[in-house]
Amino acid sequence: MPPLRIAVVGAGWVTEHHLAAYRELGDSVVVEAIADPDPITCSKRARRWGIPRCFSSDAEMLSVMDLDAVDVANPRQHHAASVRLAADHGLPVLCQKPLAPTWSEARDLVDNLPAGARLMVHENWRYRPHYGVIRDWVQQGRIGKLRQVLLLARTSGMIPDGSGLLPALQRQPMLAGLDRMLLMEVLIHHIDALRSVIGEMEFLAAVVGRDAEVLKGEDRATLLFKSGQAAVTLLGDFMTWGAPTALLDDLSLQGTQGAIRLSGDQLELRTGRDTTERHSIDLAADYKASYRDTIARFVRAVRDTDDAFFHAQVEDNLRSLELIERAYALSEFHSPPHPAG
Repeated sequence: MPPLRIAVVGAGWVTEHHLAAYRELGDSVVVEAIADPDPITCSKRARRWGIPRCFSSDAEMLSVMDLDAVDVANPRQHHAASVRLAADHGLPVLCQKPLAPTWSEARDLVDNLPAGARLMVHENWRYRPHYGVIRDWVQQGRIGKLRQVLLLARTSGMIPDGSGLLPALQRQPMLAGLDRMLLMEVLIHHIDALRSVIGEMEFLAAVVGRDAEVLKGEDRATLLFKSGQAAVTLLGDFMTWGAPTALLDDLSLQGTQGAIRLSGDQLELRTGRDTTERHSIDLAADYKASYRDTIARFVRAVRDTDDAFFHAQVEDNLRSLELIERAYALSEFHSPPHPAG
């Protein structure tokens, strides 16, 4: 079977992870071209990953390349236009989350794509292997009926280090310019992963704010949901004193017959008075695997012409995006003119 011919739109930070994932998939895929308006960034990515063609725009690229699929990984404000362009060329599209800057724009995009368009949103958090283990434990009923969920996603990344630098911006400088930062860029991962583990959640309340003056968007958020009869709390913060500079998940799921605890690189299942299972997680390998497995799922769906998967996946992702939109609306922090729901 010949390799799937891929073109990547965008050459920014996240494409390093996408391209590493394609390489891990071996001979099943080949990245034929990359497009970015910055010629230096584009050529640098192309040289590093052995990509033969580099273009200044996706329009130029799609006009001359013979491709099987497109990976859209440019800034979020350009996602809709790039998805439409690829879909108009009849190509399956993998689009980096969020699908659009707002839920209403994303909904409009999906509703107005050409008939038969195949679109998947690249949301990799639920594909992290340890979240798969947690999902299996919950679905197997290992902790009984869910009572409470608490997920803390905290970092000291917006607190200056000994050199006066902000670690979060050293890693991802683009965070500073985002009008919607913590919820739309980061906590959307956690909401989507939680939904994959415990099912649908009803939104109840949100408190969102900003304390780091260098940011345009929010750096802290506390969200309250309900899933069945269980309370679900998600707290995100980029200015937590004493926290590591890297963002680590601290998750507790309490059930009627046991509990699951994820703390950094340690995952444990407790039933009765003693720990039943304990796993040590290689977080770097786990993160890398999440990109590989997300992209592998897209490749499989393209090869299988699995239209049902594409439809279900994008609709599911829109539900995660809608919860983010409701958080902005209810908190009145950068609330858009046309919030969802």
